[in-house]
Parts: sequence; structure tokens; C-alpha cells
Amino acid sequence: WKLRPELVTSWTRLFVWTCYTVHQLLAWWLMYLAQVNKQARKGKKYSPIMSKYNWAAVAVHTFFHLLHLAQTHLTYDATAQDVTIGSSQGSVIVALLVVLVVEFRDRGVFFGWPSAGSTGKAGKAVRSWLNESVHLVRKYHGYVIMWAAVYTFWYHPMENTLGHVLGFFHTWILMLQGSLLYTDLHLNRYWRFLLEVWVTLHGGLVAYQTGGPAQMGTKLWPMFTFGFVGLIVLTQLFGLPFWKHLPAWTRVFPFLIYLAVTLYMYSWLPDEYGRPWTRLWEPVVIPANQYGFALYICGLVTFGLYVERKLTNGSTKNILSNFGRAAYVCGFLCMYLIKIIISWAFQYFDIHIPGTAMMIVHESIFIVFAVAAAFFVRRVVEAKTQKAQTEPKEKHELPSNVIPDTYGSIPVSLENGKVKESVLT
Repeated sequence: WKLRPELVTSWTRLFVWTCYTVHQLLAWWLMYLAQVNKQARKGKKYSPIMSKYNWAAVAVHTFFHLLHLAQTHLTYDATAQDVTIGSSQGSVIVALLVVLVVEFRDRGVFFGWPSAGSTGKAGKAVRSWLNESVHLVRKYHGYVIMWAAVYTFWYHPMENTLGHVLGFFHTWILMLQGSLLYTDLHLNRYWRFLLEVWVTLHGGLVAYQTGGPAQMGTKLWPMFTFGFVGLIVLTQLFGLPFWKHLPAWTRVFPFLIYLAVTLYMYSWLPDEYGRPWTRLWEPVVIPANQYGFALYICGLVTFGLYVERKLTNGSTKNILSNFGRAAYVCGFLCMYLIKIIISWAFQYFDIHIPGTAMMIVHESIFIVFAVAAAFFVRRVVEAKTQKAQTEPKEKHELPSNVIPDTYGSIPVSLENGKVKESVLT
């Protein structure tokens, strides 16, 4: 879904990349403003009322959806001309991996285990080890997911195929979720479940459309469909509130139904030689990828926290000058720029990696830089502004004990031949 090479011009490239860049920076900036504003205020963190930052974010994303539609009719080409399809797919998978880590605190990994109430040694050990890394990911996950949504949104032109429509709907609801931060809807379990499982419908349909005639047209869609449904019945389903009111043993029933349907389907789905049963490994691929890379994220974050403590000697003080803030912001932006440059290099040098391996390679690389970027933005969000030292204008002025950073005068008078002083603020 891109122009033929002879139709590509500097203008078609510059226009779409400018649109993407401005959209991305505005989305991050509004998210940052909302976060630091909420951090500076006391009181309830989440509200049923949308703030000015929420409304501004919704307006920005709506505007760029309309602009993308106009751009598709004007120049057609999106960023697919310059970066690989694996980078688009990989960015969305990274977003879903981040969500998997974010939701760990409330639903665990398998069938709701390990939960906050787990009494076994294994459950307690897992939660203890992951606690610090999960906390950091939960606080800064929005920046990664917003990048994935906006980057993928600008990868495709706005075509009217069902696959494109479902994909654009997914990026839209991800952007909407990012726009609703610190609102009650942002926390709604059923809404979050939809955000997470929409890829099952979209991925399965696109795989079906691109499967071709090989293996009776079943080359790709069973792996994507049954793989993502496997994630639902093993993990994602148990974030829904009603499971808390049911006995723990009932959680196995969705998996048993899934297992029965999967075995039936693979009893007749043929491989390239027409044999059934030989593709039973396919539904395992996506869950294994998701769980493995989620653990990879937590491992990198844990390592990053260890390095940070070593570099700061365990100090919790985080005071930055304006130059320091600018340096960390540049570091954050550079992490994402490097990811885009790597994606461009794969496309420019025509590096071919077969099948879904290309997506997995991009995931591995993207996660490293996304984690590094989280540490950069963390320093900026949590930093206190460095205050300049103010010297008293006159020797008789002392710092006030009543109003910080103000100075009082010391009137001097004589009483019974002795000096009497009083500090006035």
C-alpha cells in the first residue's frame, strides 16, 4: 500500500514525515503536561471530568485523523515507503507487551495467578521480584503506547479495506485511551479489555486476507487467531471484575473450551503437504512471544534501576537545571529517533528476514530503546527545578522564617542603653 517508486518525490516523503513528527511530538507533550500537572496537585488522582489536557489531546488526534485522510488523497504515500512493515507490526506488539506488564499487578499471568492475595512462596517471590519494574512501567507506559499508536497510524495510507479500517480503529482507540489519562474511563476494565484484545480480530482478519491459496488459504490466520485467543483465555480475561465473584476453579473453563475448539480445527487444517495435526505448535507461538518479551521488559527495567542506583549512589534527590531537563528530553527523543533510523536502514538496505521473524527482531530492538527512553522521561517528570541561590541585598537582611525565599529587615533601637533587634517579615 504505497506509491510505485517512480511516483515518489521528496514532497510526498517530506509531507507525511512532517505530519507524523508534529503529531507525535504534540501527543507526547500533552501527555507530559497532564502528568506533571497531576503530580503537582493533591487530592484524587482520577476524575469523571475531563481536564483541558484531555480535551486538547482528543482535539489533536481528531485533527490529525482528518489531516491523514486529506494527505492520503493528496500524496497517498504514508511512511511505509521508508520503513519496514516489521517496524509497524513490531511497534504495536511492543505496546501490547507493555500492557501485559501494566496489568500484571491486578490479574497476574496465568488464570489470575499470582494475585495480590497469593499466599504461596512462588507467587510471593514472583510479585516481589517484579514489583519495582512493574511500578515504573505502569507510571510511564503511556509514552511507549502513544508512540506505537501514532507511528503505526502514519505507516499506512487511509485505504478503505476492512483490514485497514479495523487497524485504524485500533490505533484510534489507543490514542483515545492516552487522551483520557487521569479520567475514570481510563481505568474501566471492560474498555481496557477491548483495547487489548482488538488485535485478535484485526490480526486474524489481515492474516486471512493475506494467506493466499497455499494450504487451502489457512497458512497464516490460524496461528494469529488461536494464538491471540490463547492469550485471552490464559491471561487477559481475568482482569474483568466479575471473576472476583466466582470461585478460582471456574477460571479453567474458558481454556478448556478453547483447547477443544483448537484441537478440532487442527485436526483438519493441512500443512503444506496436506497433513492434519502437524501444525499444533502454531497457537503456542504468540503466547510464548508475549510472555517471553514481557519478562524481557521487566528484566531490562530491573537492570536499568540497578544501574541508576549505582550512578546516583542510591540518592533519591532529582534536581535538574533547565539545561539538564533539555538534555534528558533530547535523550528521550533520540531513543525513538534511533528506532526509526533502524527501521529505515532495514528498508533502505533491503534486509530480508523471513516470516514473523522480522517483527520479532524489531520487537527486541524497540524494547531496549523504549526502556531507555522511559528512564529519560522519568528524570524529567520527577525532577525538581534547581533554584538559584539568592543573596541578601544588604547585610542587615536575613531569610524570613515565615515566607520561604523572602527577606526581612532588622530595625535597631536602643532600650535602657541596650541594642534591641526584631525580625519583621
